[in-house]
Amino acid sequence: MCIAGALFFESSMRLEFPSQTTRDDVSLAVAAREYLDRGWPVIPLVGKLPAIPAWKGFQSRRPTRTEVETWFSEGTRPPSGLGIVTGKLSRLVVVDCDSLAAAAFWQERFPSSPLVVATGGGGVHFYYAMPEGAEVRNRAGVLGRKIDVRGEGGFATAPP
Repeated sequence: MCIAGALFFESSMRLEFPSQTTRDDVSLAVAAREYLDRGWPVIPLVGKLPAIPAWKGFQSRRPTRTEVETWFSEGTRPPSGLGIVTGKLSRLVVVDCDSLAAAAFWQERFPSSPLVVATGGGGVHFYYAMPEGAEVRNRAGVLGRKIDVRGEGGFATAPP
């Protein structure tokens, strides 16, 4: 399946992304609302960075629909992307492989992911459900490779 230029390879677990196929302010707003409806806290991004200084507050609470509407429809510098806050609240962990070689290494050694997303930078994001009762924190350079883990205290860029 192809959404907004990102490839999605789904397995048995149903983690689905919004059905929008364009990357403009309207589709960002639609995607953000759909993620929020799934219970995933979202934040606006400029590039790969949070567009709001207080984004870490959304590790402990979901933004309101009004906040999301404001972020993605107003302002002099509209966001260029959106992020999903990872960790306990969203119950998501994302393994971020910065290259296809790193992604192949990951896939050969670890459990399959319910959802795999090809990123715009030539990498791959593997989405997993946060294990019940576990605390998975952010880590960079896992196993000495270009592999990062986004868990409690982090966020991952997300389609569209």
